[in-house]
Amino acid sequence: MRALRILPLLVLFATAPATAAPILSVTGAGGDVSGSQLTLYGDALAGSFQLNSGFINVSLGVSLSCTRCQAEFFLIQNAIGPAANFVANLLAVTTVDTLAGGGFVNAPTPLFSNLSLGAGTYYLVMALTLNSISGAVWSATQLPVVTAVPGTLVLPSLTVLPGNYNVSTPARSVFSPNLVNGIATSLQFSLSGDPATSGPPVQVPEPSSALLLLTGLALFSRFRR
Repeated sequence: MRALRILPLLVLFATAPATAAPILSVTGAGGDVSGSQLTLYGDALAGSFQLNSGFINVSLGVSLSCTRCQAEFFLIQNAIGPAANFVANLLAVTTVDTLAGGGFVNAPTPLFSNLSLGAGTYYLVMALTLNSISGAVWSATQLPVVTAVPGTLVLPSLTVLPGNYNVSTPARSVFSPNLVNGIATSLQFSLSGDPATSGPPVQVPEPSSALLLLTGLALFSRFRR
């Protein structure tokens, strides 16, 4: 009977979903920097990071604040800029739009999920696709607190140069280091996920094998009594 009692626990552990662990987080010690405010169509900022190993089930989010705004977010690998292959390097794109419902975003905002990222360099680009009524702030800080797993680091943040914004492919615009009043400013974003393993997949027992195992446990328990 004891073997049968542990069956629900075995099933529970086998079916419990895994929680993705933090990979990288850039938070805002010192508060937001007002100079990171985006107000006009075509304003764009980029945050970059590097992974020395692969991850799966990756979710990515930003710290965003806006009352009425519309922006597109692009996740790029390898490189950005005029010489970069935008089509080949583009991993994901999404739109954050608070205009239609008059909504308000003032919290960590999820952008992408279920991504598989290998070792390499990545760029998260935000570009306003419509003039903002109140301005949009992709939260930034000049005193960043970076929490990262070994082999993961934050690269310099970038901003698009005035007059060099590429409407159709923003990541091919001309970017320069993101400075606010001459001080390097880091953008706030975070990633979570699971390490990618290269080993053979774990074999899950077939129903018949599982039944034989449970039967053996039950007989062993009865034999002990």
